[in-house]
Amino acid sequence: MRAYVWIGCLALVACKVDGTHYVLPDDGDAAVSDGGIDGSDTVDAGGARLQVSPSTPIDLLEGGSTSVVIRLSAAPTAAVNVVITPSDPGVTTSPTMWTFAPDDWGDKVVTVRAAQDDDAAAISGDVVFQSSVGTVSVPVAVADDDRLGLFVAPTTGVNVLENTDATLQVSLTARPTGNVTVAVTSANGLAVGVSTPSVMFTPGEWDTLKPVTVHAVADGNTTSEQVDVTFAASGLTSVAVPVTVTDDDILNIAVTPASVAGTEGGSAAPELAVSLTQMPPGPVTVNVTASNGHAAAVPSAVFFTTSDFATPKPVRIDLPADVDHADSTAIVTLAATGITPQTVTVTATDPDVQVIQASPGTINTTEGTASIPIGVRLAYAPTSTTTVDLGVAGPIGVDATQLTFTAADYATPKTVHVSVAQDADLVNDSATITLTSPDAATPVTVTLTIADDDTQVINAPSAVTVDEGASVMFDVSLGFQPAGATMVAVASLVTNVNATPSMLTFGPSDWNQPKPVTLTAGPDGNATGETGSVRLSTAGAATVNVNVTVRDTTVTGLTVTPMSVPLTEGGTATVTLRLSADPGGASYVISGVSSDPMSVGIMGSPMVTLNGSNWQTGAVVTLTGLDDANAVGEVATVTWSDGAALSTAATVTVTDNDVLGLAFSPASLTIPEDDERTVNVTLTARPASAVSVNINAGLANYVVGSSTLSFSVDDWNVPHPVTIHSIRDDNRNDENSNVVFNPDAGVPVKTLMVLQSPDDTIWIGRFPGAPTGAVTVTLPTAWAGVISGRNDTVPTLPTCLIMDRLVVVAQVPGNFLAGLYGQTTLPMPMPGTLVYQPPNRLNASAGVNSYSLASTPACTSSPNTYVALAPGMTGQTPMFTTLSSVSAATCPGSGIGSTAGGGLPPTWGSAGACTSSPPPIAYFVVHPQPGGACTCGGAVGKR
Repeated sequence: MRAYVWIGCLALVACKVDGTHYVLPDDGDAAVSDGGIDGSDTVDAGGARLQVSPSTPIDLLEGGSTSVVIRLSAAPTAAVNVVITPSDPGVTTSPTMWTFAPDDWGDKVVTVRAAQDDDAAAISGDVVFQSSVGTVSVPVAVADDDRLGLFVAPTTGVNVLENTDATLQVSLTARPTGNVTVAVTSANGLAVGVSTPSVMFTPGEWDTLKPVTVHAVADGNTTSEQVDVTFAASGLTSVAVPVTVTDDDILNIAVTPASVAGTEGGSAAPELAVSLTQMPPGPVTVNVTASNGHAAAVPSAVFFTTSDFATPKPVRIDLPADVDHADSTAIVTLAATGITPQTVTVTATDPDVQVIQASPGTINTTEGTASIPIGVRLAYAPTSTTTVDLGVAGPIGVDATQLTFTAADYATPKTVHVSVAQDADLVNDSATITLTSPDAATPVTVTLTIADDDTQVINAPSAVTVDEGASVMFDVSLGFQPAGATMVAVASLVTNVNATPSMLTFGPSDWNQPKPVTLTAGPDGNATGETGSVRLSTAGAATVNVNVTVRDTTVTGLTVTPMSVPLTEGGTATVTLRLSADPGGASYVISGVSSDPMSVGIMGSPMVTLNGSNWQTGAVVTLTGLDDANAVGEVATVTWSDGAALSTAATVTVTDNDVLGLAFSPASLTIPEDDERTVNVTLTARPASAVSVNINAGLANYVVGSSTLSFSVDDWNVPHPVTIHSIRDDNRNDENSNVVFNPDAGVPVKTLMVLQSPDDTIWIGRFPGAPTGAVTVTLPTAWAGVISGRNDTVPTLPTCLIMDRLVVVAQVPGNFLAGLYGQTTLPMPMPGTLVYQPPNRLNASAGVNSYSLASTPACTSSPNTYVALAPGMTGQTPMFTTLSSVSAATCPGSGIGSTAGGGLPPTWGSAGACTSSPPPIAYFVVHPQPGGACTCGGAVGKR
């Protein structure tokens, strides 16, 4: 059966298909005629008869049903079975039997149903109700709802893309009585074709759907079309199904691939291939744009014409680098006017990995340094605010432990200041600052190398010399106290030289105690000396290289003769420097150095040259002992060396020439009566300890101001004044006395000679004749006070030699005797040494002036030479003056002589001969001037 069912009701009054229950009228009798439908009315003993309602023909539609009511006309006397049987199998009833009982003989319903079939034929027949109380037949007519026709699916048709296929299915709506051929035709075969022109159905397969393929024919236009495909069969209604063809010739942008990827800073791969799907009506510009700055199309526009629209054109997608370190995406859109845009997804992998940057990354510094700057920044912009944490390890501190960065200031360095702690050891330290950030995968470490400012030092000589086959030692110590045991490695870097021990150990208690290293130079087969070094090394100290010179035993050496030299202060001695062997063509400049240049000096140049011409005879060097202020002898070493392999030395012993004693200044004293003078006393050399001096006066007419003196080792050369007073007497004799100075500590006793100058003085003068010109007396400055104090006047005197006192030291016949006073004729010339000693002159020098007068002419000769003697210090040069134009003259002035009261006249006078009266010549010296003559003569004046 198909969906096309004709449902109708025959024009019958009793036609019901809804199961209505019919109630028969109760007429009270047991048998009612059924109108003769079945022609038999059977009644049971009680008069019961079968009744059916309706009894008229039943009209049903195939598949429909209706209800029939059966009952007995009266109660039966026994059970009555009613069997219900349709005459056609296409009609069924339910139930197929009912049973009535004497107490149940009322209405019972029977459903009559028309079976559904797949043909189109109607059914007619009877439904027979058969029982012992009668049989009733009711006609039944079944109208068939099946109509033979064509069924096509889908009934609304199909949509198909140009140049593709679709399927239609066809069948019959009912079973035919014979074969049916269905023709299939297209209304436009140029647009839609069919796979078969006809389909045949047999009665056995009428309802089998058979496919028919329709094909949308490709064309050159872009128009969609609709074509009917018609199914037709003889005697049946044709069915037309629309086939809608969607033209595939629609202008579009074709781009491949749909997504690209690459690395930021490069280009995406692969390049885009862009074309048009159909020929455009004219030129087309396809613009290629990116949704953000993470992608850029090159070129940014692609142009097509009607001739090259199908040719793919490349578009490169560049991925610009950015300041961050995050992956990025972008959408590239390809658009043209009137054409649906196409998009391509772009993925850019950012190769940048966030890095913490610190400058400087390594720092070399010294302990105790403060405020060392470190700049910290990020290499890339963070996606959000982030921090950099600073972790410190080691003896340092920082002024910030966390820094904050944003995308706006990530590239601006932020300064962290580092301070290095001060320690007291010798160890170099190290420290690290570790910078971490949640935005950076790898921490960054700033390394600090901290130099200890207390650097250990290895003390050792800068150079040593060792002879081949011999050994030499040098000492090693440390410059600073270590915290613990310190090992100094000793390594010889000289061929054939062994250094022992190979390791020296110093501790906190013996770091500055020298420890010996022995160098042993083994013999070799050559005559060449070697040089090199012995390396001394330890952790924390600079390596020390001791330069080693190995003198070959066959190489020339340097000797000095003698090697022990005695010297006296102020004296000299010589030594000779020689080479021990012929140096051949070599020449050596030998330099000498005294270990005590204040005691022993090298006279002349300290350098000599020795070579092949003088190596045997050698070079003589003079040594001198230098004076000093003490009385102690010295020992010094004079070393000669060429600065390399040659070296020798002599020991010089200097005997001190300074004798510890007393020194007086002046050496003696002349003291006028009733006056005093001072002598300054010092030691001649520095004493080893303090020296006390006892002072004793020799005569009773002298008084010493102090009886003791005391000298220390510091003021030994500082004058210590001693005042001696002369007591007045009534004679005109000189009283000599010795003042004894008696030191302790083994210093020799020394005597000071003291001379008393009496008031009554004999003046000795030599006068010439009358001068032709005036002569001015030159008065010694030291006597000015005395003259003034005695109311003396300086007169104008003739040219002559005038002196206070003459003492002849050397005793020769005819000479003036020392200590003799009175008028005496002095021989001229005066041989020997003439000593002028000032007598009792206050404040006059007590020194001695010595002069040679051997060449002085006789007084009577003309011209005459005179000697002018003036008081002063030792070493004054006498004046020799020659007088010319000698003539007779008288002494100028008159009235020469003593004045009352013993004073001197205020003036010299203008008359009188030189011999007429002795002039009161005072205590001064007249310097002779040219222009006068002299006659031997003299006078003694007493005052």
